[in-house]
Amino acid sequence: MVDADHPGPGAGRRASTGNGYRSFLHDTLASEGHAEDFVGTQRNGSMADPDNEGHSGWRIDQIAGIADSVLAQYRPNYGMRYAVRARLTNPSAEGRTAVLTFGSDVTAATDVPGDTWNGAASVRVDGGAARIATLYVRPTVPRCEIGRYVLAPGASTLVELEFEVPGLITAGSQLLFESV
Repeated sequence: MVDADHPGPGAGRRASTGNGYRSFLHDTLASEGHAEDFVGTQRNGSMADPDNEGHSGWRIDQIAGIADSVLAQYRPNYGMRYAVRARLTNPSAEGRTAVLTFGSDVTAATDVPGDTWNGAASVRVDGGAARIATLYVRPTVPRCEIGRYVLAPGASTLVELEFEVPGLITAGSQLLFESV
């Protein structure tokens, strides 16, 4: 399921063609030899396959209200795959701690099933064995710590991270590196 209004590469094309970033995504996938089938209850744009689930201006509670029926009908497999290699370096004369966090922009006083996400991430430090970290974010706790990395003065470490987030919640997802 592809949301035509989701910001991303090619999003600026929406005004002239109605395709949103789907045109960019289609062209990129086609150039790599992949075939796609856009799905959804909406049809708009000048593409040969105009299906999408874009609902401009809808709030998350409105999307959540249709998500179960749309997902059951179309069985989408779109999402965001994170494959991150980050070299953390401490140039200071004092030890530092870097914290890697996965977060969501969706916050609320109560949790709504459509606004929660949990999954596994593969985390590897300095080429060592991968460990599996369980990530769980929800509106009442929108951040999940993946790891803390203590860096001696002048030291560095390489953190490699891989995981996937389903398409319906990618818009508010983010990785954060913080120095504490």
